[in-house]
Amino acid sequence: MTIPLAPSWLLALALAACGGSGDEDRPDHPKKGEHGDDTGAAGDTGDGGGDGGAEEPPVFRPDEGHWTYIDGALLSDTCEFDYEDLPASDGDGFDLTMRGDGAFTMLLDGATEGIDCALTDQAFACEPGTGEEPIPDVDVVIVSTLTIEGSFVDASRQDSQIGIDVDCRGSDCDLAEWYYDMSFPCRVEIQAVAVAAGGGDTGA
Repeated sequence: MTIPLAPSWLLALALAACGGSGDEDRPDHPKKGEHGDDTGAAGDTGDGGGDGGAEEPPVFRPDEGHWTYIDGALLSDTCEFDYEDLPASDGDGFDLTMRGDGAFTMLLDGATEGIDCALTDQAFACEPGTGEEPIPDVDVVIVSTLTIEGSFVDASRQDSQIGIDVDCRGSDCDLAEWYYDMSFPCRVEIQAVAVAAGGGDTGA
């Protein structure tokens, strides 16, 4: 019977659970605004009260490229996953690629598929990713779901909350619970801070 140590499979699942679509069409940088050229200076047929069309604020776009986690904290843990080196405090990070206004993809370091995220103003939420890890020699499959949401403080700093829901499938799950001294399902929540390459360490 071979059952890996809990920290190994739990961190691996956080990466394996990136079930997005990494190779979708990625259009070139989208158009900045739709209103810039038609505000003719002379000969307006407006109401005579001055050009009344207030310009729309620019659409927020975080920096593209590689981001690095610079800080992290364990918020909750019902998986009894006692560890000191958080995934967000060991130089881990992700590549961020915009997919148009209001959409981007995060490819976590070590993952092969990206996570698609929706952006509303400076807040974001990513599609859940799922992963499975069969345990050799026993009828156990560890199943995980990864969720990431948060907000951008500015274009080069992101505050996020990472959730990992872990469950077990198979006839030997009671053995896995005994081995890990834990109960399924369980959840780990991590608060993480990331900065873009070239961004400051602790943006004010």
